[in-house]
Amino acid sequence: MDQIPDITVHAGDKVSFSPTASDEDGNSLSFSYSGWMTDSVYTTNINDVDNDDATEHFVTVSVSDGQLTDDQEVKVTVCAAYSPLRCINIKPAGVDGITASNRIFRAYPEIEYSIRAAVLGGTYPYQFTWEANKPSWLSMNENTGKISGLAPTPGTYNDITIRITDSKESFITAQWSIEITTENFIFVDAVMGSTSVRNGGTGTGTIDNPFKNVRDWYGTTSDDVLNFTDYQDYFVYYRTGTYYLDGYLDVDQILSSDNSKPPVHLAYPGESPKFDMENGKIWASPIYIDGLEFYNMLGYGIKTSAGNDYYTFRNLYMHDLDPTSGINGQSFINVGADSTQGNYWVWQDSRFDSSSQNGIEINNLDNSLIEDCVFTNFLTNNSDTTAIPTHPIFLNVECRNITIRHNIIYENEGKGIFAYLSAQNSDIKDRKSVV
Repeated sequence: MDQIPDITVHAGDKVSFSPTASDEDGNSLSFSYSGWMTDSVYTTNINDVDNDDATEHFVTVSVSDGQLTDDQEVKVTVCAAYSPLRCINIKPAGVDGITASNRIFRAYPEIEYSIRAAVLGGTYPYQFTWEANKPSWLSMNENTGKISGLAPTPGTYNDITIRITDSKESFITAQWSIEITTENFIFVDAVMGSTSVRNGGTGTGTIDNPFKNVRDWYGTTSDDVLNFTDYQDYFVYYRTGTYYLDGYLDVDQILSSDNSKPPVHLAYPGESPKFDMENGKIWASPIYIDGLEFYNMLGYGIKTSAGNDYYTFRNLYMHDLDPTSGINGQSFINVGADSTQGNYWVWQDSRFDSSSQNGIEINNLDNSLIEDCVFTNFLTNNSDTTAIPTHPIFLNVECRNITIRHNIIYENEGKGIFAYLSAQNSDIKDRKSVV
């Protein structure tokens, strides 16, 4: 048998033997394997907790012509994975702190359900396939991990499982359940809706009798904001129309959630709701936003703090952000510093346009993803002598394990991606085009 060199791989890689040998009598030869491997191919294990395969192993490769045998021991060294392959936003309720009120777990009958897997680690690109319990009404894009379909009548679909395979053929699975229900949903229609009953109108917030304004589910006074919890954990669908921050404002901002307000805000499929911020901003904690347009902002669009997990900003269009003189850190979405690291934040498929401040600024985040977003027209405000260069993506303080992938950045006067302090273990693989 010809000499086989020792092998070194990283966890998640495939170990493959292709031994060669010759027989003087021309007899057919067969190979066998013992020790750590019992076959010629093995995909090493990625375990987020133990990484069990990350050590030295020994495999005995044997060749036989039926009468004589030759053996050779080969050392296989498995190094720890550069970054374990993992899905950060699809998992069973309760795992890693994901709550049952997360968007992935609930759908409304006869309305399109749409989510997208957010994947870190491994070796990009990925392939997405169904593993088990696929609902007949769901489809999935095998290249992007977008999962969508028209939800049928009420019911529950348990243990839906997808497989995510990276370009080195390492794979993981992600599992979750979906309840299709009419419970805990609000509908708001700026054109055809009615003011809520509690605000003097006839709207009830159902799909057939929608609210008209933000104030109908939010509240119009400080007491409303603090004490009105009827819509805690609800999902809000917005129909086409223009919306305003017309609920109770505290220092030009509206709190989207303080664990008493709806955490999920969605555009009705196929429609284009817009928020005219009127120089206000949203303070979000925590939140899932999909499909909304925001414009006419001053200083900030959405301002929040790290310290919480599972924020998602998907399919947004945010544009026209003007600065407040002399204040750093202004941005379309600002994640302020916190004593606790936040995890599992996702930005996908969004567009940020026309700002003389930053696009996304983050502090104190870990295990998060910015993917397939477009950033354009980030131009320094030269009339303000205190202005600093603008950065479409700004990793500020204590940013760890942040993946920035497949975004487009153009017409920008600052740094496209600026990693300032403690941007640790970040994976930046971006597509940039300059116009």
